[in-house]
Amino acid sequence: FTRGKESLEKAKEYFVNAKCYSMIDMALNNNYNYNFERAGILTCIRDKNDEGGFSENDTNEIFNIVKNIDENYKQTTNKIEGNINKNVRNSFVYEQLQQFAKHKLVVTDRLHGLIFCLMTNTPCIALSSFNHKIKDFINLLGTNDNLVFIDKNINQLKASIENMLDKNNNIINNYDKEFEKMAKIIKED
Repeated sequence: FTRGKESLEKAKEYFVNAKCYSMIDMALNNNYNYNFERAGILTCIRDKNDEGGFSENDTNEIFNIVKNIDENYKQTTNKIEGNINKNVRNSFVYEQLQQFAKHKLVVTDRLHGLIFCLMTNTPCIALSSFNHKIKDFINLLGTNDNLVFIDKNINQLKASIENMLDKNNNIINNYDKEFEKMAKIIKED
């Protein structure tokens, strides 16, 4: 199973004897509703040393747009450096999920940032990074009122943030039908 069209094509090319399918991420089978009082904006943007898809000027512009709307916004990269002992691995993931769930909105260019938003039902504005992953994944998801995809169009960010903050986003994501399709494929193959 892959998470998008381009990855599916590569899988078919490299694994010619395997049946390959495109499906949403298994992590979306988990839904974390912490019932936190949501406040503010969280950015989950790649830094310039992490395969960023944006120039330093564009990255600074993203942060300036967010700061002009929420001067107390928070930042994460959704990345932890170094080796993590397997006994504490889950606690790092749950801390990140809680950080996402505490915010009214997340702006991200990371696939895992988008997935964490979906897992915590946190409204999200997604930007394309250096690769196809976010765009392909969003195409798999289809319509979601908690998600706005602006690709690399930073000029749409301010209006998108204002629009998302004005909405009453109490949507609970449910991907049971997608996972039923996946289960059927697994059982039949």
